[in-house]
Amino acid sequence: MEIQYLKEMKKHPTILGFTNRGLPMTEIESLEQKYNTGKPFPKAFREFLFLAGDFDNTGIQFDDFDYLQEGSRDTLKHANKEIKRPFFAFDHINDCEHFGFFYLDDKDDDPKVYVCHPYDKNRDLVTHHGFTFSSLINEAIRRRLNNLSF
Repeated sequence: MEIQYLKEMKKHPTILGFTNRGLPMTEIESLEQKYNTGKPFPKAFREFLFLAGDFDNTGIQFDDFDYLQEGSRDTLKHANKEIKRPFFAFDHINDCEHFGFFYLDDKDDDPKVYVCHPYDKNRDLVTHHGFTFSSLINEAIRRRLNNLSF
C-alpha cells in the first residue's frame, strides 16, 4: 500500500522499544465488511491499519476493534445518548467512558477525529479538537519521540 498520510508512522516503526505490527489487506477488508458495509475506510485509517492495526507504538489504540465498537455503543446506550451518524471508534479512556472516533460517512480521505463524552454533563456529547486522523497520529508520534505526555 502506498503511504500518503502516515509517513511519520512509516518512518518510525519502532519508538521507545515498541514496534508497530500491521494488518494484511485481507483483515482490513474484513473489518471494512464488518463495520462499514464493505466500503473502504478513509485512506488515512487504512494506512494506520496496514502499518499498525495489530499493534501501534503511539498508544492511540488500546484494545481490539470489536471491543471498541461494542464498548462505545454500550456506553452511549447506558448514558441514554446517541450519535446519529455512522461512526468508528478507534480509542477510549476508562472503559469507553470517553472515546475517540471518526464518522464513517465523512468523505475525506483524512477524516476529522472527535471525542465522545457520554457521561460528562459539562461538555457537548461530541467535541472536535482540530485534529484529522493523520494529524492526531503524527502528534502522538512527535510526543512519544520527545517523551511528552499526550
